[in-house]
Amino acid sequence: MKIPTIETPRLYLRSFKKEDARFAIGIWNDPEMGEYLPDEAMKEIDEDYVREIEALPEDEDCCYLISELKDTHIRIGTCSFMVSDNGRTYDIAYCVHRDYWRNGYATEAAKGMIGYAIRQGADKITVRVNKENIASNKIARKLGFRVTGETTYKKRGTEKEFSDYLYELQVRPMTEEFESIRDAILREVKPLRIILYGVKRSPVGDRLKEANLCVVVRDGEKEAERRLYRALDLDFPFNLLLYSAETWQSLTADPTSYAASIRAKGVTLYEEE
Repeated sequence: MKIPTIETPRLYLRSFKKEDARFAIGIWNDPEMGEYLPDEAMKEIDEDYVREIEALPEDEDCCYLISELKDTHIRIGTCSFMVSDNGRTYDIAYCVHRDYWRNGYATEAAKGMIGYAIRQGADKITVRVNKENIASNKIARKLGFRVTGETTYKKRGTEKEFSDYLYELQVRPMTEEFESIRDAILREVKPLRIILYGVKRSPVGDRLKEANLCVVVRDGEKEAERRLYRALDLDFPFNLLLYSAETWQSLTADPTSYAASIRAKGVTLYEEE
C-alpha cells in the first residue's frame, strides 16, 4: 500500500522502497532496537528474508513507511499503519533508530500518521505497546491514547512471552448532533463529564440510530437523572447512565470495569477542566 508522503515539522514519512529493506531489518531484528518488537533478533540475515522485506511496498493490507529528516533525507526510523472498519480505524506502529533516540521523533511520526488518518475520515486510532517499553507507553499516553485491553504473544523464533497494552484514541470530530446533546445536558446540570457510547448509526445519512449517555455528576447532586430524562428530547432511543464523581473515580481505576470501558471507547462530549 502506497500513499503520498506525510510531512511533519521535521520529518517526511514516505512510502517504503525495496532499497529500504536492509535499513528496516537493521532496526526490527536488532537485539536492542527490536527488543520490544515481535521480530526475531538475527545475527545473520538470510537473503530469503531480505527479499521478503523488499516486497513490503506491495503489501495490500499494511502501509509501510520510512521516516527521514526533511533537511538531509537521512532515514531515522520506520512506521506503518493498517486500515479497517471501512476506513474508520487506523492501527499505527513506529520505530526510531537508536542513533536518533530522545529527540521526539517517535512522537512526531505518530502525530503525522494520526493527522493523516483524521484527514482520511478515521474515527479511531489504535496502537499496541509492549508493557515494558516505558518510552513508547509515555508517547501513547502523551498523545491521548487510553488502554482498552491487553494481549500476549511469543516473540518470533523464541519461547519468550510478551505482553502488550492495546491503546485507542477516539478522533471523531464533534458533530452538530453531538453538540446539541451536550448543550441540552449542560442546561440542566453541571456535570464533570459527558460521554456518548454504544453508538449505532443509520447506513443512510450516517445519522445516530441509537446511543447511550454516561454523565458524571458531583457527589450529592440529586434529581439529576429525572431532570435529564425530562430535558433530553432525542429522535433516537437512548439509555442514560449516571455516576457520582466518587463512584466514577473508583470504578475507572479498574481497567476491567464497565465504567473504564465507557471512558476508553466512548466519545467525550464534555469534560470539566
